[in-house]
Amino acid sequence: MTNGLLALTNDITKVQLISDDRLNLGETAAWLIALLALAFSIYQYFSTTRVKRLEYLDSLAVSLREEPLLRAATIMLDWEVRTLEVEDKFYAYNVLLLPRALLAQNAPTPESGTASAGFDETEVFIRDAFDTLFAFFENVQYAVQLGILKQADIYEAPMHYYLGKLVEKDAWTDGAITRYLEQYGFPKAKKLVNQYRDKIPAPGKLTPEQKLIFEAAFLEEIKKAREANADREHLRHSTPASARERA
Repeated sequence: MTNGLLALTNDITKVQLISDDRLNLGETAAWLIALLALAFSIYQYFSTTRVKRLEYLDSLAVSLREEPLLRAATIMLDWEVRTLEVEDKFYAYNVLLLPRALLAQNAPTPESGTASAGFDETEVFIRDAFDTLFAFFENVQYAVQLGILKQADIYEAPMHYYLGKLVEKDAWTDGAITRYLEQYGFPKAKKLVNQYRDKIPAPGKLTPEQKLIFEAAFLEEIKKAREANADREHLRHSTPASARERA
């Protein structure tokens, strides 16, 4: 009798253990499925986020190429001397114009040490173009702070090239770009430029020989811009108003 009860008790215990094991396996399977679903959701989130970041970076690159003043500013960073066309007007540009063009209004000029009376047409154009570029980089750094972009995205994207050019031109102009960013309230753009400055070798300053080369080339660009503007003006006056409107 005792042996029979022990055998029955053992059988019941085995059944309970089997039931518990099955229950644990079921719970484990459900937990694994939930974990896999969570992992997949995280993967989807980061994949989607990266796609969104890439789309945003692409839109920034398009703006740099297509917005007239942004494009003009990037050309001025890329070239030391160049004729630029913006809104049916040709401008002769020389990197040596930057220190004066980026002065704070009424600040002493580098040449005379006295307050400037104003800016000429080309200098206003340069200021407008760089204002647009600095506002662009201000928004880029703000996007980083909001988490829309990562800082690394900027350094891997095409616009890192222009950050390097800003650092270079700042050295060439004895800090004219940094002073402008400070004086006209572009703290995020300044932070972005300074962070990039720390990542690259310090650029050298312009040599007297380079300045002479730029000045000589600039005289040719001035002539080219004047001729292009004269031709454009002549065409404007020689074309009937009705034809201009259709164009």
